[in-house]
Amino acid sequence: MKTYAGHYSQDEIAKRLFAIEDELTQYWKDNSYSVTDEEIQLDFRQRIEAASFGKNTVRFSAAGLPMILVKFEPNEKALLSYLYGDSTAGIHPAFVIDDVVKTWYFAKYLAGRVGSTNYAVSLRGLEPAHTITHDASVTLVKNRSDGAHMATTAEWGYISLLAMRNAFQSRGNTHYGRHHVQTDEYGVG
Repeated sequence: MKTYAGHYSQDEIAKRLFAIEDELTQYWKDNSYSVTDEEIQLDFRQRIEAASFGKNTVRFSAAGLPMILVKFEPNEKALLSYLYGDSTAGIHPAFVIDDVVKTWYFAKYLAGRVGSTNYAVSLRGLEPAHTITHDASVTLVKNRSDGAHMATTAEWGYISLLAMRNAFQSRGNTHYGRHHVQTDEYGVG
């Protein structure tokens, strides 16, 4: 991918990033659901980080399972006063890891499924993993052995508060597969 200094529209950034993510997904599928070549891993990591201006990265497990991640830093948007729009002091608990304020990463896409097999990957364009117990999900993630973990309540809470602070109220399946107010919003198989 060629890059240049200058202004990009959100649409241009998304198209460039999605093209790289789609390429990674296809490469993973074409290579027996694994990306083990370290040079190729580094290439995808660098390309995703460059295309997202450092907001996304990709990590690979020892078995070559890729996980596209979004970076969350303990900056001004992590302060409770920013999230609540008031004078509440402190930083959101999602950033306090082992009693230290740290940057953390969150899977950009849900775990994926190909055929009848669920994979502990975060890749664009895959069917979301399903028909799996919580314990089996935890085992899949722990078997990655690269520090990946199931999303915590604090992480989900921070992402929800940040979305609402930025004027986005998430909606979902609240009425038989549709949103109870926005009935035109529904999943497409």
